[in-house]
Amino acid sequence: MNRTNLNILALCLLTSCSSFQKIELYDLYIDSNEKIERVVLNSDQTQIWYNLDECGTHEYKTIDNERVLHLNWNKVDCEWVGFGNSWSNFVADDISEMYQKSAIRILVKAVVDDQQFLPFVIGLEDYSGGSSYVFSDTRKFLDGLKINNTQWSELYIPLWEFDYSQQGVDPYGIKQMVIQLEGAGNVYLKEIKLVPFDKEQYAMLEPKRESLRPKGNLPQLIFPNEFLFSHSSWGIDQDSENYINWINTKENNRWGINWNDWYPINFRGFEDDAQLYLTTSTNNYSFKLILSDYNGAHNTVNIDDYQASIVDSTFVYKIPLKDFQINERNIQKDRIKQLEFISDQIDLKIYSIKIDK
Repeated sequence: MNRTNLNILALCLLTSCSSFQKIELYDLYIDSNEKIERVVLNSDQTQIWYNLDECGTHEYKTIDNERVLHLNWNKVDCEWVGFGNSWSNFVADDISEMYQKSAIRILVKAVVDDQQFLPFVIGLEDYSGGSSYVFSDTRKFLDGLKINNTQWSELYIPLWEFDYSQQGVDPYGIKQMVIQLEGAGNVYLKEIKLVPFDKEQYAMLEPKRESLRPKGNLPQLIFPNEFLFSHSSWGIDQDSENYINWINTKENNRWGINWNDWYPINFRGFEDDAQLYLTTSTNNYSFKLILSDYNGAHNTVNIDDYQASIVDSTFVYKIPLKDFQINERNIQKDRIKQLEFISDQIDLKIYSIKIDK
């Protein structure tokens, strides 16, 4: 028996151990969720480094009996502004098995006014100099609609958003997290840490944001409304307060209207169950209707696909809004721009246009 084995045997006898566990060199790396709590920033963290130069300040304050970091910055005159830390005391960390089931959670609060954005570029760096970066897009990652100044808001940046292969960072040996500050901001940070987070949880963020967004109102009267028609229509003249006289000529085979004085119109909350009601003098002509938003997304329906009901010698068309495929065509439901009418040959009076249940 060699000297090493004798030493091990002696140690075993002294400590009453009954078995040995094989230890590999790589066990010195951090390689599972259970071994450490991966915290970049909290009330106890003291190893954070900062590079704010003359473009920002940082200080710890007590808010609601908790120690939090106050960051105030404006990058306009600085090339690089930011801070960073290692959640593993600069021991190489293997996060490869966490790739699909973890996220960076940021607890943040606005200092003055509520804000829509948090201009952070979050980077993961390894010991070979590789790095991967993700922008903290609140439209994707915020658990809510805005960063509040009265309560803590949560951002979840999934680890799968980092492009390890293309950007060249080694997930088996992460050194630290670096946060680059862009633009300007004034926020409190309570915590930055890795937490369990899967794709089902991520998929729930957008429905929650959608449920919090302002809803549109019904009914929406498009015509008759003399003020709106005279201020918010194009391509056609109004000859009467009681109807729109649509006679096709070469110059006006297409016209449109916005019924909110050209401010965006909100369909949110009823885009799948409301109807567009159109009352006309006849059903003898073909025409199309185009619904569009302020981003240029649009879709068309053909009046020939609908059967008009006869009411008091007029023809009433009922067109479900869902036929415009607002969600499928990515029409922004709270930024509707206009409703357009187009026909090659027509002589038609339109008595009313409205949106209702």
